[in-house]
Amino acid sequence: MEVFLFLLLFWALMAFIPAAIAEKKGRDKGSWWLYGFLVWPIATIHALVMSPSVEALEARTNQQAAAAGNLRCPHCAEWIKREARVCRYCGRDVE
Repeated sequence: MEVFLFLLLFWALMAFIPAAIAEKKGRDKGSWWLYGFLVWPIATIHALVMSPSVEALEARTNQQAAAAGNLRCPHCAEWIKREARVCRYCGRDVE
């Protein structure tokens, strides 16, 4: 019985590996943990070879930039500091 509990705990902890990899690629950590718990070796390989979710990573970047107090340039849509008067990317004046 102790061996079974140890293996179950080990398997549950190993499921965090594909979950962490998938989270860095913009996927949901919870569902990937469950996938990793059910079929850990396959989920790890799948997480390693899958492509990043561009939309999710861009949304995360936008949230981080907005939380840092930055805003988008109205002309080129690049993130600039709120206090900026001139966009460092396009060189145009920012109101």
